[in-house]
Amino acid sequence: MTAGFILKWLVLGALVAALGIGPGNEVSTESSDVAVVFEQKYNAWRTYLTEHNISGYSMPEPYIDNEPFREIVRLGVPALPCIAQKIREGDHFMTIAMARITGKRFAPEESLPYYEPVWRGTEAMWLDWWEKNKEQWLTSPPPATATEETAN
Repeated sequence: MTAGFILKWLVLGALVAALGIGPGNEVSTESSDVAVVFEQKYNAWRTYLTEHNISGYSMPEPYIDNEPFREIVRLGVPALPCIAQKIREGDHFMTIAMARITGKRFAPEESLPYYEPVWRGTEAMWLDWWEKNKEQWLTSPPPATATEETAN
């Protein structure tokens, strides 16, 4: 592990402790401070998209290459349950936020079942991954596979 990763983990640990997140105190998208802050950041991002007439673009960059989206990503691991909920509600751009926070990249063999026999969507792939891995992400240090970009 690099010193930068360890420092980032210590900062995350302090945030988790301050918010009372951990075994027996998992993040609740209904009542936690993280959920409130996430909703504020999410609404600010949606407002930004509206104010800048960002809709109908075929490329994701206009939606994700802006400060309000980066602020969502900066919330980090504690915001993952909120991000998963937005994915469930149909916001596919939140899959990009989840990818940036977790550093997860799907190998072709992981994504193939989502293409055949019928494309089920990136959202389904991410939600299935989240359901299988959320306990690890919410109760222990993030895996070393998380990218340096995600903590910035």
